[in-house]
Amino acid sequence: MEVALEAAKHIGDAETPSDIFREYQDWLTREMELLAEDGKACQQQVLRAGAHLSARPAPETDERRTG
Repeated sequence: MEVALEAAKHIGDAETPSDIFREYQDWLTREMELLAEDGKACQQQVLRAGAHLSARPAPETDERRTG
C-alpha cells in the first residue's frame, strides 16, 4: 500500500505526461515483481505441504492402538 501511495504522490507531482507514465511503469514493475515473489512463495508452500502429505506415516506401536 505504501508503494502505491508513494507512486500516486509522484504521479500527482509529475510535470509531463512522460513523467506520469514513467512513475506508473515503475510502480507496475515493482508490483509485478512482488506478485512473482508471492507466487513463488506460495508454490514452495504447496510443494512442502505435498511432501508432508505424501510422507509415509510412522508405524503404529501397540501402545497407540490400545491407548
